[in-house]
Amino acid sequence: MNLLVVTVDSLRFDHVSLTNPKIRTPEFDRIAQARLDFIPTCFSVSSATRPVHTSLFSGLYPFEHGIESQRDGTIRSGTPRLLRLMEQANYATGAFSEAPEIFAGLDLGVPIQRLEGTAHRGHDQLRNWLSGHHGQACCLFAHYWSAHAPYGAADGKAMGETAELLRRGDLETVQQRYRAAVIELFEHKLAPLLRRLDPFEWALVILGDHGESWTPEELYHGQTLRNSVLHVPLFVHLPRVNVLTPPPQIVSVADLFPTLANLFELPAEYRGFAHSLSTPGSRNHYGLAELKPLDPRDSDDEVGQRVNANWSPAVGRKWALFDERQKFTFDEGSATGELEETFSETTLIDQAASDRFLEAYERMRTTSEYAHRPLESSVPGSSALIDDRLRALGYLP
Repeated sequence: MNLLVVTVDSLRFDHVSLTNPKIRTPEFDRIAQARLDFIPTCFSVSSATRPVHTSLFSGLYPFEHGIESQRDGTIRSGTPRLLRLMEQANYATGAFSEAPEIFAGLDLGVPIQRLEGTAHRGHDQLRNWLSGHHGQACCLFAHYWSAHAPYGAADGKAMGETAELLRRGDLETVQQRYRAAVIELFEHKLAPLLRRLDPFEWALVILGDHGESWTPEELYHGQTLRNSVLHVPLFVHLPRVNVLTPPPQIVSVADLFPTLANLFELPAEYRGFAHSLSTPGSRNHYGLAELKPLDPRDSDDEVGQRVNANWSPAVGRKWALFDERQKFTFDEGSATGELEETFSETTLIDQAASDRFLEAYERMRTTSEYAHRPLESSVPGSSALIDDRLRALGYLP
């Protein structure tokens, strides 16, 4: 059996065809109806790309593996890496990204190659890689960036044209451009790739790493842990595994590591908090998201300064712990917490429940097998590459 893992950067839960009638992706939908299960209860572990992917491939939460912000580059020793385990198990393993700079210095287990951004050239690139490993068991990871801001902006800057539209309240134009990017990706990048793969021979995982916010305090993502940036779509096809009976009440992106490690019988010495979706009795557990935000006011772009003038800076490190009923979000900078219904985000007043989440989070940090291990050295120059990428997109001056 082979494995394909696809992450779509900035893919909101409410912007796929199953949740939004304006997203029309008939080619992908035909494939999904025949091959893929849709899990509507998946939450990410952060609203920043690097922490999420580290958790996806390790099964660890950000406080455990050490990548808590978009600029962190040192991972804790002993962190599992799914792609490396697959390679060590003699799978031909390839990793491709339309934005490989965003992973600079981040050891996901194998080198990340650049994936061509145009649909035709990117498909040819992946097809050639698969053809080059014909007859071998394969593990393929593809990270698509084209649904990430600035989608459709003529100036190519997140803090430029798109931010100006959001500042003026023209959300519809922004969403039209976003929908077009999502449709193009699903119809002309994902659907042709999936058509090549035999569902009897391939396990498939397709998910958003985080969403988009489009609010005054968070024009895009990476500042809050609201559901708009945490609740993500997840499609899976796991041959010989039933993950939907009964439906999981809460699924974390981190749960995919033990699920795939079990499915492929990998020799992983995993002692994290995530649960395999195929293990009976493992469905009821906490989800956790964590983030050290970047300061959104750093842009020196003239438009960015006007937009950011009304922003409140992210106060400090944030975490959110939740189950299927309640979600507790805590800002360590201001030492304030907020209790809500998990899916509706309706405010709740229940001090006992808030205290329960505070105690549960502290217990996780105290009992973690990984959180107190030393951080490994980062790759020299990786921070500069990350900053260059963020600067090119208009997120940094």
